Amino acid sequence: MLSRFAPLQIFFGALLVLAGAISVAVWLAVRQPWLGAEFASAGRAGLRVTQVDPAGPAAGRLAAGDRVSAVIAQGRSLSLAGYRPHVIPHAYSTFAGYESYMDRQAPLGKALSAGAITFVLADGGRVRVEPEPRRPLRVLSADFWLLHLFGFTACMIGLFVWVFRPRLGPARLLALSGLGFFAATWCNSIWTVRELALRAELFQLILRGNNLAVHWMLGCIFALLACYPQRLGRCAALPASILGLIGLIELNENLHFLDWPLHSFYAPLMLYYVAGAGLSVLQWRRSRADPVDRAALRWFFLSVFLSMGAALVGYFVPLLFAGKPLFSTTVMVGLAVMLYVGFALGVLRYRLFDLERWWFVAWAWFFGGVAVLVGDVVLALLLDVEPVTVLGLAVIAIGWVYFPLRQWLWQRFMRGSDLAAAMDMPEFAQRVMAARGAEAVDLTWQETLRRLLQPLAIQAAPDGRRGEAVTLADNGARLDVPGLTGGSGLHLRYADRGRRLFSRNDVRTVEALLHVGARIYGVRRAQEEGARIERKRIMRDLHDDVGGKLLSLMLDAPDSRREALARRALEALRDAVNTLDDEQERRLDDLLDEWQIGARERAEGSGTRLTFEDDLGSAGGLNLTPRQAINLRRVMDEALTNAIKHATPDCVTVSACCDADSLQVEFRNDGMSVPSVAGDADGGSGPGRGLHNMQTRIQELGGVLRWGVESTASEPRYRLVFSVPID
Repeated sequence: MLSRFAPLQIFFGALLVLAGAISVAVWLAVRQPWLGAEFASAGRAGLRVTQVDPAGPAAGRLAAGDRVSAVIAQGRSLSLAGYRPHVIPHAYSTFAGYESYMDRQAPLGKALSAGAITFVLADGGRVRVEPEPRRPLRVLSADFWLLHLFGFTACMIGLFVWVFRPRLGPARLLALSGLGFFAATWCNSIWTVRELALRAELFQLILRGNNLAVHWMLGCIFALLACYPQRLGRCAALPASILGLIGLIELNENLHFLDWPLHSFYAPLMLYYVAGAGLSVLQWRRSRADPVDRAALRWFFLSVFLSMGAALVGYFVPLLFAGKPLFSTTVMVGLAVMLYVGFALGVLRYRLFDLERWWFVAWAWFFGGVAVLVGDVVLALLLDVEPVTVLGLAVIAIGWVYFPLRQWLWQRFMRGSDLAAAMDMPEFAQRVMAARGAEAVDLTWQETLRRLLQPLAIQAAPDGRRGEAVTLADNGARLDVPGLTGGSGLHLRYADRGRRLFSRNDVRTVEALLHVGARIYGVRRAQEEGARIERKRIMRDLHDDVGGKLLSLMLDAPDSRREALARRALEALRDAVNTLDDEQERRLDDLLDEWQIGARERAEGSGTRLTFEDDLGSAGGLNLTPRQAINLRRVMDEALTNAIKHATPDCVTVSACCDADSLQVEFRNDGMSVPSVAGDADGGSGPGRGLHNMQTRIQELGGVLRWGVESTASEPRYRLVFSVPID
């Protein structure tokens, strides 16, 4: 039947039912007799008046500080010695203590409902007060409203999970537990506002209702621990077993058959906590091979055991052993309701109950409408102005309070990657456009995903497939992302450094980035392909046309000098052609060996001895691009030419070595260098076109060139050294 309605329609219907239930509680509370005085226990002396309402029936008759020893009603004197007007009868550890208290308060409740009563003061004086049959709404305590707020919150969270997952067993159990929580606080609120006593029939009814609701709520939480995130045993039989257990406990507590050890009412509640801890251990062991369930369990257990544990330590345990809790019942209920708030936050962080983050959006829309209505009603009650003015003030208040608060919560708990992606998009596009080669683009893609989603790990797809689309896997523990350049896809594990699972919002964000990156990479590849085709054409023209003419000049040269000149021009042309060919690579050690052979012939031809030393290690096998090879060779040629041409060296020493990521080559000669001013490639004033060209070529490779005269023990020597990065 409920399947005919949308979730928010069901939720609004539930809201009306809960609002009606709270209205009934308010009606019952204001229908109690009102004295307009508050009392506290004074031990054997009776009661002490703590406060008197100036508009109440006791005003002018009782005063704060008065001590009352007895009440006379209908010709009967009721002693107040040892009476505790605000104690919960369940606080007594035995059924006998419970019955004794109810026997004392029953005639007081009847007397208050019957009409005028007489207070007997400690000094022997007597004061006659006639209670009013109704109490003003304003005198209902803050505890009354807080209890309803806590119960309403727990019930609404449970229902809001259930209306979106109506066929999920754990969602049903959560909703049922929320209803039990609301019923318990509903009953609790009515006896909280009593002054001296309640009518016995009403008091017994709400006490038994509260006790049943508490057991119902805890039983549902217990069943939830047994069925979520994994089923432990036969969960179908578990609800019936729990109902049977609750029935036995309630039967004992209503008929007072047998006192429990320590406490007849609260000892059974302790069993739920102990049994729940045992189920949690079983769930933890069962999910040891499932990281998704482990992540959900951490938050699930944190919500359950922190809230219930705080209530246990601060309220139930002190009441069991010391007879007095550390804080009030309202505070204990406020701690318990954090269990449901924790579930709501768990939906946002870990998608508990298989809910997505749109669940929070539904909450925001719902409470936005409720906030406007409630604000309108509150302002109408507080301000005596026209309804239109009240509505305007309500809208302004909601706009200044509710919507900023909702936006903060949205950014705090819903902080998806879409805003970060929008901010990162220009930089991402620029980096993809500037990246050279598919490997650099893939690295940029990984770095962007890591910065945006902050996963615990990024792994290549084990099967090497690119992947067709961005998809969620393992219930959000893993996000599968296609490769940007057609290479292997990526597997991302746990977002925000493991603090949350991936969501549909992350999928949409990554899809947008992937689309933009693929388009830019496609444009980049088209540009590179066009440039490659043009380089091939230039290479063909240079090789077939200019190369052929230079070869003819070399073969038809009239003398050896012109033949050598044509040969060098042809070699330079071949170097230029090779530079245009990105597909050709040269090994570093081959390049240096080839240069050393030619350089030795040139040096010996000019009467100079050449010494060459290298310490390349494994770096000698590295491949150089055509641009790297031609620039290195021409810089070394120019360095040797300068040494032979501009100095009178007996020996030129060349040494080459590699460290982790760079190649360093050093030229030293024992002659005086012609340049008289030492400079630096980073801005020095070194002379000569040759040094300038060398500096330019080294800078193209991202390196540094330095030269100058160094002093030695015997005589000054000229030194030139350059360093270039190599991969």
